[in-house]
Amino acid sequence: MPSIPLPFVICLLLCLILVRMLRRADRGLGLFPLLVASFAVQSVMSGLSWNIGWHPAHLIQPVIAAWLPALSFAAFGELSRNGPVRLSDLLPHVLPAVLTALLVAFWRAPLDLVLFVIYLGYGLALLRIARQGPAALSAVRIADEWTAYRALVAMAIMLIVTAFLDALVSLDFAFGDGRQAHTLLGVASVLWLAIAGYAATIADSARPESETDDASEGPSA
Repeated sequence: MPSIPLPFVICLLLCLILVRMLRRADRGLGLFPLLVASFAVQSVMSGLSWNIGWHPAHLIQPVIAAWLPALSFAAFGELSRNGPVRLSDLLPHVLPAVLTALLVAFWRAPLDLVLFVIYLGYGLALLRIARQGPAALSAVRIADEWTAYRALVAMAIMLIVTAFLDALVSLDFAFGDGRQAHTLLGVASVLWLAIAGYAATIADSARPESETDDASEGPSA
């Protein structure tokens, strides 16, 4: 009986999470659906690249990889402000993906180092927010502060862990035979699935107060 590669299983689970989030979109989910969708696309690219050998996936995958930490930071940053994230707030976080796309097109040599810096940098940036404690997530309902805070810390740690896992994969290819790369990538994919699940939980239970209150109160008489 043929088995389904792990990245495609992860993508399916992420899509189920995404559908659940979109069905509740009237309660204001912000950037988290886009985050989960990006995880799903990256899972597909991983499967197409490692399991099928589709060459264009090798070109797309690093760009999405650079986008994920930036979007994660922006999504959790949305929980620490009183208003929605504006387009002007997101534009600076598009630059890592743009830089990565340029490197993929013209100069791949420093690509692994750049991705390492992006993941590590955004992970440390999230930890900096976490140092302020649950109260830093001012747009979250008081009852959900600790849930949001734990997810924030988990996301920060996993960005840092992913940075070093990718570095180990690069070293395995550079100085070894690459046999450990698939195992490391499989572990990283499972960890990212856990983080995406956390993101879905935050989007579902720790909404900005203004959006949740508007949805729950309805029109006044």
